Amino acid sequence: LDTLEKSGLDENTVVCFTSDNGGASSGDAFATSCLPLRGGKGRQWEGGIRVPFHIKAPGVTGSVCDVPVSGIDFYSTLLELAGVSVPTEQVVDGLSLVPLLQGQADRDVSDRDLFWHFPHYSNLGGEPSCIIRHGDWKLIHYFEDGRDELYNLDSDPGEQTDLMAQQLDKAKELKERLDAWMVEVDAKVPTRDPEYDAE
Repeated sequence: LDTLEKSGLDENTVVCFTSDNGGASSGDAFATSCLPLRGGKGRQWEGGIRVPFHIKAPGVTGSVCDVPVSGIDFYSTLLELAGVSVPTEQVVDGLSLVPLLQGQADRDVSDRDLFWHFPHYSNLGGEPSCIIRHGDWKLIHYFEDGRDELYNLDSDPGEQTDLMAQQLDKAKELKERLDAWMVEVDAKVPTRDPEYDAE
C-alpha cells in the first residue's frame, strides 16, 4: 500500500486481501491456531471458513463492518468500483459490497443467507457437507451419515454447543432453506460407492 501511495497509483487501484480458507490447524509442522474458532482449513466450522476480507478502494475505504460476506461478492463489488454494470446476460451469485465499504447499511447483503457446499473429503479432516448461515444461526449437514449440527454464532462463535435438540424448529427452518438452495443451484451430492467393502 505504501508503494502504491508513493508511486501515485493508490487513487486508481483497488486492493483486495482475503484467504481461500481458514488457517491450517492440522497436517504439518506449520499448523496455525484459529482459536477461539473451531477447526481450520478444510473443515466446516468457522475456523475453516471465516477469513480476513479487506478491500481498499479510492473514495470508499475506512469502515469496519461485521456483516458476513463471501468471496462471491468480489465480482459485483469490483464491477461497481470500476463503474461497470453487472452483465444482465449472466447469472451473478454475489452482491456489491460498495455500500458496506461506504459505511452504509445494506439489507440485501446483511439479510441474505450464505451457503457453502463441500461434497467431498478434505486431506485436513473435513467431511462431505453443506452449510447455511442465516443471521447468527449456522446449520451444517453431513452427507455421510445425514446428521445435522446447529450453532448460534453470536453466543457460541467457537461452535462448542450443538443446539439441534433444543432448537428443532430453527433447525427445520434452516434445513428447508438449505435444501431449497441445493435444488436451485443443482448441487451435486456424494453417493455411496457400490464397490465399497469395509473388510
